[in-house]
Amino acid sequence: MLSLFRRPAHKEVTPHALAAMLAAGEAILVDVREADEFASGHVAGALSMPLSRFQASALPAGGKPVILTCAAGRRSAMALDKAAAGRPDIDTHLAGGMGGWRAAVSSIFPRAPNGTLNGPSIMPGEKASDHILGRPPLSSSNQEPWITPRWQTSDR
Repeated sequence: MLSLFRRPAHKEVTPHALAAMLAAGEAILVDVREADEFASGHVAGALSMPLSRFQASALPAGGKPVILTCAAGRRSAMALDKAAAGRPDIDTHLAGGMGGWRAAVSSIFPRAPNGTLNGPSIMPGEKASDHILGRPPLSSSNQEPWITPRWQTSDR
């Protein structure tokens, strides 16, 4: 019988705990998503080792724990299974994968330089609904926002 309270097969670290570990230089994050997924957005400082070419022997060794991540947790769990025989010290992945990371990071509101007060409160809700609906995240870009030429005289 399948239990709803089944213990996870692998150790998990929360996004907030991982952020603290990375900020303190206490962990190494290895992203097992494919190269195109990694290129579309990843945690700063993460190493890329796609599951399709994953080799536990190539993972960094040393005193810091190695944490694996993927999009949602399934591929990182598969990578942990592969690592179990040769590297039993590698036994932890990011809870919720990059989807969980994005949801946690979105709770840190950006500054609102143009006086928009509702933008920072809407963004986390939009990110959460995209995550729940399985939509891919928007790619990051540094494009300038469009501003109407009549911004000083038009109704706001």
